[in-house]
Amino acid sequence: MNIVIQPGAFRKGMDHIRPDELHPDPESEIGGFDKSMLDQFDDTLAAIHHLSKGQVKAIIAPHDSHALRGTNDVPCDAYCKKLNGAFLDFYSVEEYRELYKTRLDVFFKHYPSKNFDGRSWSTLSEVILVRPPPPEHNKKGVDIQNQPFSSIWPIPAGESWICDIATHLHDTINLSASSIAVISGGVSGPQSPDGIENFPESVFECEAIDVIGIHGYYSKQKDATAGTPWADMFVPGNTLTARALGDGKGKEKGKLLLVEEWSYMHNEDFGLFYRNEAVWDQGAALNYRGIPWLYSHLTPLPESPSPGINPLHPHTTTWPVLRSLLRESHTTRSAYTWTPYLPPPYTITPHTSTQETEHYLREMLTQDRTKEWNLTPLPLSNITSVPLNPHIIEQSDCTFGCEGHLCDAPDGCRPELWCKNSVCVRPAESQPGKVSEKCNSKTPCLSHLRCENGKCAACSARKTIQPVQKTRSWMGKPQAPQRMTRLAVQPNNPRGTCYTDSLTHLFALADKKMLQEEEEEAPKKRVFGPGANAGRRSSRVPGVPVGQEFGAAKVRDEAMRVVIPEEGAKETGGVREEV
Repeated sequence: MNIVIQPGAFRKGMDHIRPDELHPDPESEIGGFDKSMLDQFDDTLAAIHHLSKGQVKAIIAPHDSHALRGTNDVPCDAYCKKLNGAFLDFYSVEEYRELYKTRLDVFFKHYPSKNFDGRSWSTLSEVILVRPPPPEHNKKGVDIQNQPFSSIWPIPAGESWICDIATHLHDTINLSASSIAVISGGVSGPQSPDGIENFPESVFECEAIDVIGIHGYYSKQKDATAGTPWADMFVPGNTLTARALGDGKGKEKGKLLLVEEWSYMHNEDFGLFYRNEAVWDQGAALNYRGIPWLYSHLTPLPESPSPGINPLHPHTTTWPVLRSLLRESHTTRSAYTWTPYLPPPYTITPHTSTQETEHYLREMLTQDRTKEWNLTPLPLSNITSVPLNPHIIEQSDCTFGCEGHLCDAPDGCRPELWCKNSVCVRPAESQPGKVSEKCNSKTPCLSHLRCENGKCAACSARKTIQPVQKTRSWMGKPQAPQRMTRLAVQPNNPRGTCYTDSLTHLFALADKKMLQEEEEEAPKKRVFGPGANAGRRSSRVPGVPVGQEFGAAKVRDEAMRVVIPEEGAKETGGVREEV
C-alpha cells in the first residue's frame, strides 16, 4: 500500500490485490473466491477513508501480471498454474479474458462491502480515486492490471486486451456511473527513458481509459541525474504531454498522466552517499513538470541499497527527503485538471478560544465530544525557478549546473553546457557559439557566453565574499567558543564560487601539465619598487654609495632653459627736505 501526495492537492494510495508470502490470492482457484481475503482489503479502504478524513483516495489493481509467471517476488497464482508457462495466452486467448472478467465482476459488483453498508466497490466514490472526465460525467481509480504485458515490448499479440478490459470496467461493471476512473496500469512494465512502452497507441485510442499510468526506475549516472529521464519525458508540448492534453476541440479526448511507480535505484559507481541526492532529483523533476506521482516502496526494514524508504527512523533514513518532496507537491501547479474532482489542498488550524468555549458548553449540555476541524485552503505555488538540490555532497565532481541538472535560465548551467527544455545538456557539434569558437555580429555566442576578441569566452570564476568574522565576547563566566565550520560558505550556495568542489581541483598543483593548449604559464613575479627590500635588515651594498644600490643615478643630457626676468625702472622714493 502506497500513500503519497500529488501536485494539485490530490492525495492517493495504491492497493495491489495479489498473493505474497503471508497472504494467498483471493481467487485461490479459478472461479473460487475467499471472502475473508476481500474483507481484509475492505478494511484497508475503510482505514484509509477514516484516518485521512476523506482526503486520501485509493487506486486498486485487481491483479498483478507478475503472478502469471511467479516473477518479481510474486508467487504463481491459479492463472499461472493453468497457463503452464504460456503467460501471453492470458491476453490473447478468449477463455482467459472471460475468466478475468469474472474476477473483476466479483470484486467490483458482487462482493458486499464489510465497512461501507454492503455497497459494492464500484460505488465507493468517496474512497476510490476520482478522475476528471468530460463535463457530462464525473469518473474515479481502478487499474486494468498491474503492469499488463510486463517486460514484453513490442506486444506480439493480444494488445486488444487492454481496451477490452478497460471497456468492461468502464461500461459493463459501470464504474462510470460512480465516477471511478480506469487506469492503464503501466503497460509492458517499467518505462525506458526514450520509449513508449507505457503509452502505446492502443492506450491513447481507447476511450474507456481515463488515466495513463507510468512506471519508471532510474538511477544516477555520470552524465545525468536520476531525475533527468523524468524531466525529458514530460517536456511541455512534446508528443506525450500534448496528446494527453487533447486538442481542446473535442475531436481527441485527453488523458491524465500519473507516475504510479518510481523509487531509488542503486548504482555501485556512486554508492549510498548519493541516495538522498537521487531521490530528491526524481521528485523535484516530477514536481517541476507538474506530474502527480507515487513512491512505490516503503519498508520498516533497513534501507541499505534497496529502493525501500523507512519512515520509522527519520534521522537515519531517506524519509525526510521524501517528506519534503511531498510537502512541495502538495501545492504544486499542474497543467492537468485534477482539483475540480477532488478536495482542494488545505491545512488544519487550531481552534480559537471562542470555539473552545463553544465546544466545552456543547459537551456539557449534549455529552457530545466530537470536534470539527478548522480547514484553511492552501494557495497553489507560483514558483517558476528550479530549486537547488540541497543533498548534493561536497565531494561530488560537480555541484551546480552539471550535465542533466534542471535549469531555468541560460546561466543555470556550466559554461560548456546550455539550458535546453529546462535541462543542462551538452551542445551538438553543429551548434555555433560554443566556448572558444569564433564569434562576430553574424555568428553570436550562446546566450550565457560573451564574445571577447573574436572568441566566445567562458565565464570567469569569482571568489566568494566570505562573511565578516565577528569577535565573540562573553558576559560573566567564560564559555568555550563555538566551533567554526570548515567552510564558511556551504556548497551549492547560489551566491558562492563557481569553482568545482571536487578533490581533484581542490588539492591539485598548478603546473604546465594542467594548462590547456590555449593557456600559457604566468610569468615569474618580479619584485621591484621602494618597498621591495623593506623586510631586510639592511639594503646597503659594500662600496656603493647610499641610494645607488641598483645603479648610479642617471644624468639628463639636455639643454636647460634659464629664464632671467628683465629689470625695469622703478620708483626709489622722493628727496627728503630739511627744515
